[in-house]
Parts: sequence; C-alpha cells; structure tokens
Amino acid sequence: MKKPFSLLLSILILLLSLLPCAAAAGPEEVFGAAETIVGYKKSALGLSPEEKLFAGDFLKTAGSTAGDWYPFGLAALGLEDDFDAYLRALRANVRERYEADGTLSENKATEWHRITLAALSCGADPTRFCVTAAGEPVDLIADGVFYRKNVGRQGINGYIWALIALNTRDYAAPPDAINTKETLLAALLEKQLQNGGWAAAGDAADVDLTAMALIALAPLTQNNAEAKTAAEKAVSCLSSLQTETGGYVNGGVENCESCAVALTALCCLGIDPDTDARFLKNGRSLLNALLSYRLEDGSFTHAFVADPENPAAEPLTPNDMSCQQALYALAAFYHLRADGKNIFDFSNAPLSDAGWDVLPKAPSKARKAAESLGKKLSDFFADAKNRKTAVAAALALVTLAGAAALIVRRRRRRKA
Repeated sequence: MKKPFSLLLSILILLLSLLPCAAAAGPEEVFGAAETIVGYKKSALGLSPEEKLFAGDFLKTAGSTAGDWYPFGLAALGLEDDFDAYLRALRANVRERYEADGTLSENKATEWHRITLAALSCGADPTRFCVTAAGEPVDLIADGVFYRKNVGRQGINGYIWALIALNTRDYAAPPDAINTKETLLAALLEKQLQNGGWAAAGDAADVDLTAMALIALAPLTQNNAEAKTAAEKAVSCLSSLQTETGGYVNGGVENCESCAVALTALCCLGIDPDTDARFLKNGRSLLNALLSYRLEDGSFTHAFVADPENPAAEPLTPNDMSCQQALYALAAFYHLRADGKNIFDFSNAPLSDAGWDVLPKAPSKARKAAESLGKKLSDFFADAKNRKTAVAAALALVTLAGAAALIVRRRRRRKA
C-alpha cells in the first residue's frame, strides 16, 4: 500500500512543480525598491539622502515629462518632500507658457493631463491652478479636456490621458463641453482592435497604449458594461503579449517601461500582477520582470539588449524614463497590496487653491523678453552715431510715406 501512495505523491509533487509560480513580493519590499529610485535620483543630482529632491536645479524640470512624474510617484508613496516648492515652480512654468504662447501646446493635449496629475499630487486644484499677468485664470481641466478642440491630434494618446484626467476627481462636464467622458470613451472604444488592444497605427496591438487605455477604463468598469467588456478583452490581449520572461516587447526591444505601464494598469484594475495566473510565464511574474531592470544603485535601466548598431555597447545604464515609470508602477503595486487604492484616484485627496492667484515677483519669460528688447533699444540709442542713423532712417521713411500719399491723391483727382 505504501508503494502506490509514494508513487502518487511523487507524481503530485512533479505536477505542482510544473505549475507557473512566482515568489510573491510584499508591500514593504516593493516600497523599499521605490524609495531607492528616489535615492538614486538625489545622488544623480548631487544631493544627500537627507536633502529634498524638489529643490534647486530639479525645479527647472517642473512642467515637463522629466519632472512631473516624480511628484506623482512620491505622493502616491506618501513620501515627504518640498511639494510646495514644486507647485510654485509648476505654476510659474504654466503661467509663463500661457503668457508667451497663449497655451501649453498646440499639438500635445497630454501637456495639460500630465500637469494636472502633478498639480493634484502637490495638493493643488487644477481647475483653479494659476492666473496670468493679465489676470486670466488657467483651468487645466477646461483648457486641456472640456474645451480642447483637437484632443485627438496626438492620436489615441490624447483620448486616453484626457479620460484619465477627468477620472482623477470624476469631473463633470459643463453643458457646452466639446469633450466629455462619454465622447472620450466612445472614441477610445471605436479604436480598439479585434484582438482587444490599441495601436497608434495598423492592427498589431501596442503594449504601452493598451496598458494606458486600461488605466483610463479602470474606474469606469464598475458602472459601464461597454468599458468592462473592453477592459476584459484588453487584459486578455496583454496576457497574450507577455513574453516567456514575464515582460514585454515594444519597438522590438524587451524593456522596463512596458513592464511598468502594464503592471500599473493591472493594479488599477485590482489584478495582482505577481500572482494572477494569466500573467505568470515560466514561473516568472510581471513584477519579477519589472524588478529585473533594477540596478545596484537603485535606478532602473531601459533594456538588457545591446544596441543593434553597436553590439559591444553596455546596456546596463540608468534611464530616467525607466526610473519615473518604475517609481509609479511600484507605488501602484504597493497600494494594491496595502489598501487597494488606484493611484490615479484623487477623489478623496484634500486640495487647496491657496496661492493660485498670486503672481511671483520674478518677471515672466514674456516680460523678460520685452525688458531685454527695451534694454537693447536703449543701448542702441545711447550711441550718438546710432541716433543719427535712426533719425535719418526715420526721415527717409516719412519722406517716402509723404510721396506715396501725394501720388495716391493725384491719381484720385484724375479719376474724378
């Protein structure tokens, strides 16, 4: 009797060993990995671990992709820093761009959407974000979503992030809005491929766009049947695109950022990317794949493959975009395990509009440009020779204008 039992036990153990499995990571381990990204970034800027990241030269990146994802990631993790300093720099950046160009970007609606996330992370109200020197209020949600005529000029990316921006606090559209949650969702669903994914062009699903679309759909799946069905198809698509290493390929390269955005999307949907069977390949999870890009200094690298044009190139170097996206992806996983919070949900976040209508003492870029032109003119006319030249040129212009007027009058008399 013992022999058959032993045989059955051995078979059972063998079968269990063949099942996909991954070492589950706890929230503390993931939180620690995220903290080391911040430590690396400080070190790269010449800061000590005790100093604030949001200071000095780093504040020059406020209002850009290089800067705005850091307050988003740090806030999601609950890490302390000088968020007020970043907010001041962000408001100054937005104000100067509005004063100089009347807008943030003609082509990229996502400028408003990313800055909205940074503003919310700093505890500011994006609908009362700042005012220009002329006293014109800047409403990031109205200008970047509700009344943005060309939100789709970027392609599917514009619709995705506009929807994400609206979902942050469930913003209700005004009656005359050009874009609403309903219209953005319809545009997104219309572009979903048969295989459940999304692509910038063609019918081959793009990992990053599919994952970002899932982030946009996640809050809507509870009450919208179409959004739920679309999300289910997209999750299946992401599962099918996963490689045997547990990661993802984009642009022909298996890379960190695709892992990060896919992991973030699953966490927003409440799907555990470290244990869900659909995202375990050869015993490796999506979280395993993301953490494999982590370097000894706490940073993350883009890819492990060498440059095709230079096989001898060293690929294991820190990449700032990889660090940014890994930071908020790890924050998303931390919250999935710790409290189930969606890191893009700011519905219960306390916001303040204090200081939104205060103009800084420092002149804006537009004002600086005007002052610079005034100084150049002043310096020019300070020189006696330049003054003579300018007076002669002015007299010549006046003479020409007078002669032209006289010719016009004579022609009119002849016609009469």
